[in-house]
Amino acid sequence: MKFSALLALTGTFSALSFAAPSPSPSTLEKRLSPADEPAATSRMATLYTDIKQYTAIINSTADSLSDSNSPLDAAAAGPKFTAAIASINTLVVDATNDVNTGALAKRQVPAGGLPVQLALIILEIGGALNRIIAILGLSE
Repeated sequence: MKFSALLALTGTFSALSFAAPSPSPSTLEKRLSPADEPAATSRMATLYTDIKQYTAIINSTADSLSDSNSPLDAAAAGPKFTAAIASINTLVVDATNDVNTGALAKRQVPAGGLPVQLALIILEIGGALNRIIAILGLSE
């Protein structure tokens, strides 16, 4: 079970790594100006809300599986996990492009600012990935 689960998970992350664009040196050097931070924070809050839709799919799929499920059940869940992770990847890339190009509308800024929004996003994605790892039996 662990080998087939590892193979499925490896394939998922390999596909996503090729789908994600590499940042250019000019993008890496770009800094967010203080004037742009409220719009970027608002965009991250929207991203967090959007990501939660896909982590809910991951979590409900993981909830439908248990330790007594066969390796085939876990492998069958792989495409659902892959699709949700790919959607999250697309959302993150789109949000990154919005922030980098300055294509942000001024909106009401969520409490806590940009660091809090980024921490929420990382925790949400990390929690979903930890569920996938546990369900596929890779945590032992």
